[in-house]
Amino acid sequence: MPSCVIPLKVTPVALALAALLASPAAQAQAPNAAWQRCAAISDSAARLTCFDQWAGQQAWQAPAASAAQEVPPAAPSLVDTTLPATRMIEVAQTAGCRDPQYSSLSRFWELETGSDCGTFSFRGYRPITASVVTASSVNRQPTSSAPDHSAAQSIPYRRTEARLQLSVRTKIAQGLFTQNHPTRKDSLW
Repeated sequence: MPSCVIPLKVTPVALALAALLASPAAQAQAPNAAWQRCAAISDSAARLTCFDQWAGQQAWQAPAASAAQEVPPAAPSLVDTTLPATRMIEVAQTAGCRDPQYSSLSRFWELETGSDCGTFSFRGYRPITASVVTASSVNRQPTSSAPDHSAAQSIPYRRTEARLQLSVRTKIAQGLFTQNHPTRKDSLW
């Protein structure tokens, strides 16, 4: 028998049909081969047809939900991280060194611009104390070896006395070395 050879011309349409008719097993072995064949087609319409057919054969799978991968809700942030760390805070002038927005240390030593209470205003320094002192025997006629420093007659001292101790401080000057620099502070207490 004589053999007959039919010459085949490779056209974009023929490539598209070959890609479409390719077996699923071959597609499973080389998932990238199908779209790469479509990308090699030079005719725009045939390439689009090839990609449409390839996309239609793809099985879309939704990601499986897993209870183990639940993301817990984020804890509320105590600090606003959207603001820069070196921001200047404008505060009301009435609060000054008593503004709870600043830390106790910053308010006590007026370390930040908003925590300043100015000069010559009294501030607490140490705790206020009140004490009562009693005695069972009181020297009612004190004497001294120094001349004219002895009691000539008995003095009616009380057996109890009360004492109140106040401790305050005041700022005398500020900005002596820093010339009112916006971020540097110095004070003379």
